[in-house]
Amino acid sequence: MTEVPGLADPERTVSYDGRRFRLVTSGGAPTTRSVLIDFQQDGDVVVGTYSGEGVEHGSLVAIVRAMGCLEGRFHHVTDGLRLETGRCWATPQHTSRGRMRLYFEWQMGAREGVSVMEET
Repeated sequence: MTEVPGLADPERTVSYDGRRFRLVTSGGAPTTRSVLIDFQQDGDVVVGTYSGEGVEHGSLVAIVRAMGCLEGRFHHVTDGLRLETGRCWATPQHTSRGRMRLYFEWQMGAREGVSVMEET
């Protein structure tokens, strides 16, 4: 049986627990949308809740993969009471200020893009 590396593995030492991120670009363009996501983590499982301009309530559930990347699924309710769901892959990067930046590659139905979130 192959051993599955846990969070103690040096490649997976990123902790998302208690971190908050703000959306700064969506689809490659700067945005003024006030979307915030708060993360909680238990082992390799990360759960996030988010809301902001255009989103009444959203949830993300993800698994921490190699190099602290997140593989996840999300769903939310828009301000217009429309349900949307999708999948994402987030890659972390540390900024010169010691904060974290997340590059989210996402797919939702026929739409896909890249969004960037920065730790607040």
